[in-house]
Amino acid sequence: EEPAPLPDGYKPYPGGHLMRLNMKTGHVEDLAVADPEEGILTLNADLARGRLYGLTWPKGFFLVYDLATRKLRNLGPVSRGGEAGRGDQYFCLVRTFAIDPRDGCVYFTNPDGQVHYYNPDTDRVAALDGVSLRRDILGAWDPHRPGHQGFNWRDIFWHEPSQGFYGVHPKSGWLFRFDPPARRLDLVARITAEELLRSGDFEPFRYGYLTLQLGPDRETAYYLTSTYRPRAPDGREVMEGTHLVTYNLRTGDYADHGILQLQDGRFPRMAQCNAVHPNGNCYTCPWIEVPGQSVGKRARWDCDLISFADPLAKKRRGSQAQRRAAR
Repeated sequence: EEPAPLPDGYKPYPGGHLMRLNMKTGHVEDLAVADPEEGILTLNADLARGRLYGLTWPKGFFLVYDLATRKLRNLGPVSRGGEAGRGDQYFCLVRTFAIDPRDGCVYFTNPDGQVHYYNPDTDRVAALDGVSLRRDILGAWDPHRPGHQGFNWRDIFWHEPSQGFYGVHPKSGWLFRFDPPARRLDLVARITAEELLRSGDFEPFRYGYLTLQLGPDRETAYYLTSTYRPRAPDGREVMEGTHLVTYNLRTGDYADHGILQLQDGRFPRMAQCNAVHPNGNCYTCPWIEVPGQSVGKRARWDCDLISFADPLAKKRRGSQAQRRAAR
């Protein structure tokens, strides 16, 4: 995954697009295009202020798009040379922005652990002094070598009740809390599968998992993570086992709900998204092995949408019923 010479007959990639989908009509509106040969890797929206923020790949340009004026601005590189850099200019790019709803500031990390932010009042990107995710317990990572996320955070969300962000560090699976005004970033708990808690191993996928979500009760974090080559009930070795882990931010209750398995016996892996719906289901798009198909000696995998029951939904409905009865 790096820039390469153009094949014969091809022109350079014209740039990634910002688009808007009308969910009622299905109409897709093309809003803006990034710089030539730059895709848009990271995107988040500050809808209260009518702005989109993006980070391009491979060079790591910071984009600001104003929905009212329909203007896209490129503020330049914010992660050295990004994933196109060489030597000490190489930085793996962060995949999620944290937008503070109180003031509209946009926070992100670089793989050396330094937290940076964009201030809409000054229209500048700067380092957040004194705040870093570089901790010995998270591992020893060289930020100038590819193949990992380093000390970047992987996924992060705003938690309104505690007025702070919760995020996860990849590979180590450590959950942390980030309070921008206090300039504090504190480790909370390791939320990998129970097997990895016992062994101390890192998560299997080299970039960790982009699957941290806040549940419908607004106090439980849901996380899809994996274990190494578990044994299926029939004795065969599975390439990777995907686990659902939940962690209650208020009580600290942790639970590993086990390995996901499809009804036909296949085991999904490499999930990099997670949606927890109030209807009692969770949704994700993992890799799923295609039976009887292979490329050479390697199995063929498709990425597809699956759903499974939220194990906490019944308990949540019971609590809601009790509150209604009390009223």
